[in-house]
Amino acid sequence: MSSENVEFVKGLQPRPNFDLVEAFESRWPRVRAFFEPRSHPDFESGFVNAGERTTHRGLDGFRQTWIDWLEPWNSYRSEMIKFVDCGDDVLVLVHDYGRRRGMSAEVKLLGGAVWTVRDGKLARAFFYTDREDALNELGLSTAILDDE
Repeated sequence: MSSENVEFVKGLQPRPNFDLVEAFESRWPRVRAFFEPRSHPDFESGFVNAGERTTHRGLDGFRQTWIDWLEPWNSYRSEMIKFVDCGDDVLVLVHDYGRRRGMSAEVKLLGGAVWTVRDGKLARAFFYTDREDALNELGLSTAILDDE
């Protein structure tokens, strides 16, 4: 089932160069309709940034997770680099690119996400600004990054 989980999670990712700031709110009804049948009612999500963890429940919580994260950004997009099969969990290594308000330069974050699939539905999605935090969550070594 775990390779199916990887394919499932791949199908949930935004397309390349999709600006989350520009389109998230306007597309939320479509995002919600897409995620609703694919997630558990007790689905939880959040960000882990500089050791601080936020947690929200349900799809409205998922929306709030992203509203909170995107608030200071003028633009924000993710490039999926690698998907790692961890059984019920899928580690997604990403390069995130963003430009905060008042900045002309774009910053690059080497982040990660851990998506948990239970009974063929999403149970959790946590996003990490530091890959090592995501690896630690799953008990993985940084050696997994060597072939990136």
